[in-house]
Amino acid sequence: MGVFSRLLRLLNYEKRGSVSDPNIWVNTLLGSNGYTTASGANVTADSALKTSTVFLCVKILSESIASLPLMVYRKRKSGGKDIADGHSLFPILHDSPNDEQNAFEFREFGQASLALRGNKYSYKLYDTSGNIVELIPLMPSRMDVKREKGQIVYRYTYDTDQSTKIPKTIDFPREWIWHVKNLTTDGITGLSPISCARESVGITMKAEEFGAQYFSNAAVVSGLLKHHGQLKGDAYNRLKSSMNDFASSKRHQTMVLEEGMEWQAIGLSNKDSQFLEARAFQVADIARFFNIPLILLHQADKASTYASAEQFSLNFVKYCLLPWCRRWEHSGNNSLLTEWDRKKGYFVEFNVDGLLRGDINTRYTSYATGRQWGWLSANDIRSLENMNPIEGGDEYITMPQNIAGKENPEGEPKKKPDKGDDEGGTDDEES
Repeated sequence: MGVFSRLLRLLNYEKRGSVSDPNIWVNTLLGSNGYTTASGANVTADSALKTSTVFLCVKILSESIASLPLMVYRKRKSGGKDIADGHSLFPILHDSPNDEQNAFEFREFGQASLALRGNKYSYKLYDTSGNIVELIPLMPSRMDVKREKGQIVYRYTYDTDQSTKIPKTIDFPREWIWHVKNLTTDGITGLSPISCARESVGITMKAEEFGAQYFSNAAVVSGLLKHHGQLKGDAYNRLKSSMNDFASSKRHQTMVLEEGMEWQAIGLSNKDSQFLEARAFQVADIARFFNIPLILLHQADKASTYASAEQFSLNFVKYCLLPWCRRWEHSGNNSLLTEWDRKKGYFVEFNVDGLLRGDINTRYTSYATGRQWGWLSANDIRSLENMNPIEGGDEYITMPQNIAGKENPEGEPKKKPDKGDDEGGTDDEES
């Protein structure tokens, strides 16, 4: 039995199928209704994902977030934090939120929902003790969030009556749903990036359609035949049939024109219409909506070089991924942890240390500075490099041990005492 079927049964609703049932767990993240654009394209999540730029942007965001461990920590009273692997929520967030998904798949689906629809919803399944035992993802395209009598209500469409075509819905109170929002203008639901970028995505879709039609015609632009006289009857029909046959099956072969006819091409070439430039611009335009650097979309940027590639990656982590992480974290702290948990110092946080690391020379130089000045131990450094601790590696070097020749306040190295000093002699006597 699937987790969603168990959910409906727990709520005393009729069983309608498992999570794998396409009537419940649909693949589209936007639904069938799309956004009409000025270019004439109907933009939906499915159609937008068929464009390489949107697909790669969503893939980069969802896989990056899914790759980051989502941890439960506990604050130390003296400062710092410890991994709270004994908390009941830890294995759910870190390992497996439900019995049909691992943590990577759960976060990947959730971030894809955010990138396409601007919202991520998960049902919180509790045990008899009031602890969360499973997080069940819900389709954002089937959720309608409204404020009724001052309370947030999540109305979820889980099926449709085949005889009456009336949707079957469940109303969830706010306490049962973990909701992560994108940028919001009403405080209730997040804005859909695809909705905001629909015109740019529509132009891209139409450009791809134009390119496909252009090459389906063997990259031959339309044209006309010029004749000094007027063709009538059989001559006109024979010429038209011949031209259609040539266009469909004999492209790039020699065409014979009779009676002084001339061929004149009409329409703009790809070069004249700046087709490639327009395609390149649309990649950059869509990337802006997702805040993805062009270098990650495999498109060269005039400002990017091999030397700056690392800095672009760090900027991507700081200015793109971290805001998404903070949305997950703050929402999780409010929705998944109890007030008692928060008072005890528990909190949810992504571990992004691996993504913020620089190149090996920069890292080792920083480690050497931290080790020399006493704020890093050998095991601290080994932990940052994903290495096991060593015996005696938790000791910190103190400042006097690091500064050669600084054993007295004047900065002069102390003279080693000799026999004359021990007997009360002076330097003058010794000289």
